[in-house]
Amino acid sequence: DNLSNDMEASEHTKPLVADTDGDGLNDGDEYNIYGTDPTNPDHDEDGMPDGWEVAHDLDPKSTSGNDGASGDPDGDGLLNLNEYNGGNNSTDPHNPDCDADGMKDGYQMVGVAWGGPVDAAPSGQSSKPSSR
Repeated sequence: DNLSNDMEASEHTKPLVADTDGDGLNDGDEYNIYGTDPTNPDHDEDGMPDGWEVAHDLDPKSTSGNDGASGDPDGDGLLNLNEYNGGNNSTDPHNPDCDADGMKDGYQMVGVAWGGPVDAAPSGQSSKPSSR
């Protein structure tokens, strides 16, 4: 994991485990590249693991703006925390239409219990885009 045994001891990481906190980032990368804590899966405590944030071009040390839980960098109406969705059926916070059906991800989630993008619309409305 690119940390010396001495560094593993001083950082309280597990020498035989590449990713001590299980967040998807190698301990050495957390310490040497991202500046996050290799023993804490969510360095900024915003509800999204560091590895998911890095994989989706968000700053794992920031809780503000488009990098935070309440950010919406793709403008689809889904906050980053909802895009993450606990790691289940996550969507890309930089892609407003992850299933490429012509409807923004946030619109598809209106009135639907969170479980991932689905074709659903508020009662009485079509879930398909109009052909105007």
